[in-house]
Amino acid sequence: MVLTEFDEKTFVEGIRAEGKTEGANELAEATKRIKKGYTDEKLLNEGFDPVIVKSANELLAALS
Repeated sequence: MVLTEFDEKTFVEGIRAEGKTEGANELAEATKRIKKGYTDEKLLNEGFDPVIVKSANELLAALS
């Protein structure tokens, strides 16, 4: 199979969109858990990305 430039661009855009969706879902889940009382350490131990945990805390601080 040969990827044309168009196919490659479409593929890359699809991967980026999927990554953005996954990141948004992870941020929403981390935010929800922090609101429930989870600590940063617990989130990190559960496999959340440190950048997501930091962003979730910043988001909640900005909203309060």
